[in-house]
Amino acid sequence: MKPLDDDHSRRLFFGRLFGCESDCPEELKQVSSQIVEICGGLPLATISIASLLANLPSVSVDLLTHIHDSLVSCLSSNSTSERTSQVLNLSHGS
Repeated sequence: MKPLDDDHSRRLFFGRLFGCESDCPEELKQVSSQIVEICGGLPLATISIASLLANLPSVSVDLLTHIHDSLVSCLSSNSTSERTSQVLNLSHGS
């Protein structure tokens, strides 16, 4: 499966987490966009992280920054399958 383009990745992430991108609080948009970028167009990675966040009682800039930093540190691999596996491990381990 080909990676999603940026627009589809954003729709998937923001749709799952906020309903749509326009419903995302302004203070969360930048770090949310960075998380989408880190997921690299991988649909399973994108939806897993968005679902993890959507199931929390609240989402803050600090929480999104922590998720972002965790993704950056665990996604050093270039292999798509390894990156997806690492995101799934992160989303189920949190």
